Amino acid sequence: MKERFKEEKTIRKLEFDETAETLVLGDAPEVETDEEAWNLCLQKWRLIVKAEREDKEVERYASESCAFCIKHYPKNCISCPIYEITEKEDCQGTPYYKYTRNKSLQTATKELEFIQSIGEFNDWTEEEEEIEVDQDILEDMRENIQGRVDALKDNVEHYLKELTTAETLERVMEIKRSILLEFVKKIPLGTQACYFCIKTDTECDVCRYGEVHGQCLETNSDYDKVETLRTNLTSAIRDNYHTDEDTY
Repeated sequence: MKERFKEEKTIRKLEFDETAETLVLGDAPEVETDEEAWNLCLQKWRLIVKAEREDKEVERYASESCAFCIKHYPKNCISCPIYEITEKEDCQGTPYYKYTRNKSLQTATKELEFIQSIGEFNDWTEEEEEIEVDQDILEDMRENIQGRVDALKDNVEHYLKELTTAETLERVMEIKRSILLEFVKKIPLGTQACYFCIKTDTECDVCRYGEVHGQCLETNSDYDKVETLRTNLTSAIRDNYHTDEDTY
């Protein structure tokens, strides 16, 4: 950017509703200059950081409350100062998307720092992803997953042998149900099968996976959603695929 934005003392205010447990951001007003828009964006993300620090829910944090979006999107995202830095549309390449996936003080602060850098430093670069894999951790992970595979194989082979002596269709279906449940049970989830858990020794606060997907043990994290689906699948197989009362 050719000129750095300056933070003005007398600027338009972003409307918001701050209740006991929720921060609801209002629509960003239309402004004439990018400097005005930048000041409003600073207000927005400072409010969000404050709300996250106080463990409040945040609503309407997307484009409707972004003065840059109101001014440039969807007419011409390329003219937005954020695009000038990232060269990506829709705020791709900024910390914003980490916040949308994992609303936390940490991710909100990173987005605030990014917005600040547009005016104060103008030297922000997209954080490089960690590409080097620790081979020792990878080997531990591989061995742990292999252990689950071996246990699955042994258990399934046991049930397959039982199939050879099944005398009723009910017994056939009972064994088949057990095989299905073994597959679901042995899905390699959990700390021992996770590269990040092994690397951080289950210290969730420093986990990069948790930064993107939400800490696994938190309700509604991406991992929690997967585990919920697995639990539901287990129940569906046990209760619907075949029950002990079924006759054929």
